[in-house]
Amino acid sequence: MPRRSAIRLEPLTALLEQQRFTPRDTLLKHITRAEQLATELRKDVEYPEDWVVFRITAYRPDLDSPALISGNALLTDVSALVEHLCDAAHVGKDDLVVGSLSIDDLARTWQVSRKTIERYRRRGLIARRWRDDTAQVRLAFMPDVVKSFERAHEKQLARASGFSRIDTAEAKEIASTATFSSAAQPDVSMAQLAHDLAQAHGRSRPAVRRILDISRIDDSDSMLPAGGTPHLSRGKARRIARAFDFGIPPGRIADRYAVTRVTVHRAALRERVRVLQKAIPERSLQAETHDEQALAAFLGDRVVCHAPPVVPILDTRALVEAIREDAPIDAASERVLTVAHHGLAAHATRMLHDMDPVRPDKHTLDCIETDLRWMLRLRARALQWQRSLIVRTIESHTGRAFRELTPSEVVELHLAAMIGAIEAIARFDPQRGGRLAAPVSIAAHRAIATIASSSAKGRSTRAASPRVTLRDVHDRLAPWQGLFEAHPGLSGILPKLRPQDAQIIAARYGFALAPAPAHPRTIAEVAIQCNVTAPRVVGAERRARRAIRTNLAQ
Repeated sequence: MPRRSAIRLEPLTALLEQQRFTPRDTLLKHITRAEQLATELRKDVEYPEDWVVFRITAYRPDLDSPALISGNALLTDVSALVEHLCDAAHVGKDDLVVGSLSIDDLARTWQVSRKTIERYRRRGLIARRWRDDTAQVRLAFMPDVVKSFERAHEKQLARASGFSRIDTAEAKEIASTATFSSAAQPDVSMAQLAHDLAQAHGRSRPAVRRILDISRIDDSDSMLPAGGTPHLSRGKARRIARAFDFGIPPGRIADRYAVTRVTVHRAALRERVRVLQKAIPERSLQAETHDEQALAAFLGDRVVCHAPPVVPILDTRALVEAIREDAPIDAASERVLTVAHHGLAAHATRMLHDMDPVRPDKHTLDCIETDLRWMLRLRARALQWQRSLIVRTIESHTGRAFRELTPSEVVELHLAAMIGAIEAIARFDPQRGGRLAAPVSIAAHRAIATIASSSAKGRSTRAASPRVTLRDVHDRLAPWQGLFEAHPGLSGILPKLRPQDAQIIAARYGFALAPAPAHPRTIAEVAIQCNVTAPRVVGAERRARRAIRTNLAQ
């Protein structure tokens, strides 16, 4: 029985929930429209939530601030949505179109494996789930869907159909050719030998390299170059990257996996780029409107360049008192902050997806991660500026003062409103004009409306406790935040570090100890500011990570 795919996008999950009582004939129409939609989606485009719902159901919901969904994520989840709709409609053999193909038939037609077909399903190849006379679940691919996918992925299918595995005879031939080649060219490196043989045999370089590594290990008298580093599998590269990020010295990692230190650094860098490119989709953020000089001018403004970490107020009484003292948000300052926030996100995303994942540049990656850290600082500042509006929105929705809500209501409503505000800030485009308060208020109202209040609106209920501890949302500013943000305990470990290391870390991450203006900086910028070398900055970061690890173990 094929496993049913899970839906990860909240808009599609909500759409599926709304179809519980939809007639079967209507569900079949939804399935057909979803199949057609999948053929028109592009990975690098963002689509409004209401437009997606309209294309599937022919009904456009009235949404004040529709969410934007990346085409890449939508392709995967539309396929999952069709499966769930098929189960809801109890699709049978009579509901299939003449000429429909099973997954085995399609694999034979395209001359690929079933596993490849499963990968294609995550790229927009829609399958219908249906049950045969024995209630066995099967997959069927409609002819129109197959033809559309073939037109859109013609080159990819041609390349996949020509793929074959290296059998024993071919592996022996490659190893034998490599032995003769290395004897004829004693100075040839293992990497160059694998590259030449891969081109000669029409195979990938990693596949050839694995054969040469195995041959060299199995044959003690092998004449293959002994200085080369064995090819790293994806799993080993991930383990090396995790150990490197954890602060383990590269020399110990190299000894553990029998590789060189250069290989450790390269593997950690490639894995970091791969994870970031997968986690942060390529989005159209109107990056062309932000030239380098204009963005630099906004980043030099005091509102933006001095961006230390925002300290959240989680005590309700202290929060109310702080809101009373908050000054009105200046429109000019808000525009500077939002334009810088938008520009940093666009600039970092563009550089990230322009980077070669095989030969990434560590300096460019450092600039990308620094821009994203700075952007999240600005997002946290914008959220702090909207805290008064969020509390007023909660009071307006419940009809009661913030202090009159029960502890559970305060925590739940405040958390929902803050998460909604974060999503609104992330989507806000200052180039379209307007103030940030409007989308934040709408998003907060929508988030709060999804929560069923435990007491009737307008009823005054004194909180059971005068003080309530709210939940911190500053670790939810973005889904990919944890990939490069500083460890939560890093600022607290600074007094235990060497004075110069503490100064370097504070300058690197823009902590309060850093000289103003405090904001995240690249390794090169920190080296200039602290009058040290770049390796000294990297070493300070590694020692700080080890200090955190030691502190957690105590």
